Amino acid sequence: MSLIHSDDLVDGIIRAAEHRQGVGATYFLASEQVYSIRQIGESICHALRVHPLRIHLPHCLVYLIGAAGELVGKLSRQDVFFNIQKVRESVQPAWICSVQKARQEIGFRQHVGLDEGMESICMWYRDQGWL
Repeated sequence: MSLIHSDDLVDGIIRAAEHRQGVGATYFLASEQVYSIRQIGESICHALRVHPLRIHLPHCLVYLIGAAGELVGKLSRQDVFFNIQKVRESVQPAWICSVQKARQEIGFRQHVGLDEGMESICMWYRDQGWL
């Protein structure tokens, strides 16, 4: 999976806007490293100071859980974290892109690594009262 921290995303957008080659161009802005779901999960657990619990579920069960989440959201009229759209995203074998064009044309570089990014995200979620 390709990820990007908001600080790196903003930097890339500014670079594209300020660079002559960025005019009318399209760039993928993401981490230069591709991460596995396991790496992402372990990084989240490390940031939260918890041990990972790995459970492998069949896709049909994941869809059922997503549908239940969506139903709860509709009944409670609140946004839910896990719904059918999230299931569709999560069951894909890969979500990756190449940042090579952005590196070459506008000098984009990732500055925030996975662990540092997860630490800052978890702190933000705590500050918002979501964790």
